[in-house]
Amino acid sequence: MDAIDWLLDSDPAIRWQAMRDLADAPPNAVAAERARVPHEGVAGQILACQGSDGSWHRAGASDWLPTLFTMIFPTMSLAQRLVGEQLSDGGWNCEAPKSARSSFHTTICVLEGLLEHERAVGSAPEVVAARRRGQEYLLERGLFRRRSTGEVANPAFLKFAFPPRYHYDVLRALDYLRSAGVQPDARLEGALQVVESLQQADGRWILDRAHHETLAFPFSESVGEPSRWNTLRALRVLRWYERAGSPHDQGQCA
Repeated sequence: MDAIDWLLDSDPAIRWQAMRDLADAPPNAVAAERARVPHEGVAGQILACQGSDGSWHRAGASDWLPTLFTMIFPTMSLAQRLVGEQLSDGGWNCEAPKSARSSFHTTICVLEGLLEHERAVGSAPEVVAARRRGQEYLLERGLFRRRSTGEVANPAFLKFAFPPRYHYDVLRALDYLRSAGVQPDARLEGALQVVESLQQADGRWILDRAHHETLAFPFSESVGEPSRWNTLRALRVLRWYERAGSPHDQGQCA
């Protein structure tokens, strides 16, 4: 089966995104499919697992873990705190101020959170500016290299996880940049080559790792097997890059 057809023949949570991002389906069809998400498939299962006290429970894990990663509320006070905790190099680190150097892991989590906050409550100039500085932190490092030496900062960054929890990887960063509407430039070429190199002969991508402790039930995909979540994200990242044209003819990202 063609990789896109494979995505369309799946859970509503994946299907509506594939319809929108890969199949150019009409907006009304995408909206109708998205409306199924809370009631069917993995999202319906997540909602059904919520306890009467509002939390999610997973055997063998503390309740806070699946609850935290299942539902994180973007609030202005939290956004303002994150803006205030941005480090001088443009990123963030959960161990600051003890650590003055930013972390790839913390930075991608903050960037995703700030972007969702903007979409939920509207943009604030200081939040947008902080988010763009954070993007530059990643872009200056080609999304996976040490700025000082150009070496791969961590081999795990080249392995694609879902759910990701707090862990950073190249595909997660690229999908964030795509979602944020960033114009690709030449600094992304190495990261895109990593994504392309991991595509299988059947057009799909493998699940390299899964931090399924963030869910209240076993994740439906197996490590080492084809992953619809990774395939969806990889295909739409490549499409975003291709549609942007040649990055050599463009300036730096906005």
